[in-house]
Amino acid sequence: MNLEYLLKKAFERRAGLFKLEDTDCFRIVNGKADGLPGLAIDRFGQFLLVQSYDGRLLEKSEENIGLNKTYHNALVTALPNMPVEVKGIFLRSREKTPAPRESFLIGGVRPAADFTVRQNGMRLAPGLTEGRNQGIFLDMREIRNELAVFYKSAPPEKMLNLFCYTGIFSVHALVNGTAHAVNVDLSRSALERAEENYALNSLAVDKRDFIQADALEYARRLKKKGDEFQLIVIDPPTFSRNKKRSFSVRKNYRAAHELLGSLAPRGYVFSAVNTLGISREEYMSFHPCGWKLVFYGNESWDFLTPGSPYLKAGLWEVK
Repeated sequence: MNLEYLLKKAFERRAGLFKLEDTDCFRIVNGKADGLPGLAIDRFGQFLLVQSYDGRLLEKSEENIGLNKTYHNALVTALPNMPVEVKGIFLRSREKTPAPRESFLIGGVRPAADFTVRQNGMRLAPGLTEGRNQGIFLDMREIRNELAVFYKSAPPEKMLNLFCYTGIFSVHALVNGTAHAVNVDLSRSALERAEENYALNSLAVDKRDFIQADALEYARRLKKKGDEFQLIVIDPPTFSRNKKRSFSVRKNYRAAHELLGSLAPRGYVFSAVNTLGISREEYMSFHPCGWKLVFYGNESWDFLTPGSPYLKAGLWEVK
């Protein structure tokens, strides 16, 4: 396997993405689809995040993790073929076995504390060094483009963002004309990052719009109060559990949509599932038969694999 050649080809394949004016973060190597199984590389401005899903690509010590020498040397040799300067490279292990949650600097320098990137016109703070996820779903780029068209044609007055994570769906809606968004997530740290993303885009931060709660339980409370929304976003984890209950897309998504329909009786619901285990047909079946599909999409092309798409997402008009 000529690793340097495969890396160069992956960079060339994505040459057009480097020319985007509103986005400087995307995937530049996507494992098997680029002939490099177990390896993913994401661009974040002038920094790279290398992710290994195969322990054989790594060299480990008690205090550090690095790419094995063959892969490391191939990456360093291939980097001049990228059309932007790379200031730093981070490595994160994504093995299913217990692994460090932080990323390791394996080349260059760390970004400044106020480092940000752009996606779909938003200014966002990526988590390159901590946690298993960096806080920005890069594979939603093309779907956000579709949503931007919807927002500009008929901007919702009020939006509910369930399982909001770092609030990027809300930020994107607000900068594209939506008047107000309510964000709900069980994680306080995720909500704090959502507030940071608001501030980075000059959006007013009102603590009352960031709710730490079980998303669907909070939606039930809103229903009892008689609240209504013109748009509801629900992009949940495939499975989650808290102290009181668990949520499974396969078991609970259909009932969740029926609940959301009562909160948006004259509006729209954007829903997504992120797993190969759910087919397009099954995703469609989670929605009431009277709803109208406005648009449907999968992961952005730089994430596509030789098999079936893992991301299924759509905007639905509630009927």
